[in-house]
Amino acid sequence: MQTSISVPTGAENAVTSVGLERLHLRNFRNFRDLRCEFPPAGALIVGPNGAGKSNLLEAIYYLEIFRSFRGAPDRELVRFDEDVFRIEAGLSGEAGPSELAAAFESIDRVGPCKATIHVEEVEDVRVARRKQVIERAKILLNKVLEEGKMEGESIADSCSSA
Repeated sequence: MQTSISVPTGAENAVTSVGLERLHLRNFRNFRDLRCEFPPAGALIVGPNGAGKSNLLEAIYYLEIFRSFRGAPDRELVRFDEDVFRIEAGLSGEAGPSELAAAFESIDRVGPCKATIHVEEVEDVRVARRKQVIERAKILLNKVLEEGKMEGESIADSCSSA
């Protein structure tokens, strides 16, 4: 299933297209253990009512927005009589193949819990965009100072061409 997701990357705010190659669901909604592979050309999801077509789409969207598009709390996404769900995806894109996973575990036991998070890289694209805006403002200001007073319409044209 060739799903395009627009992802801002780097200072240039380039857009990268990402394709979904495979999906593995464990204890997600009505799926105990589902493994799917999607061809680059796309896939058609067909089945009777209640088979899980919408649940499959919900799992894919969960990896993008980290919540149910139906507004359900995470606990309701866990298969009945289970405590955890996990969604894993194999993705392809311009930067090469990558993996994406999300999981939820309900905590019904009493006592302290320990979690370890490892972050390899965090990029705030807002900082890069802010720098671009500042640089563009400097260029326009220098142009005004060099050419003399500009009329409002020509300033708007200069900004629009950026």
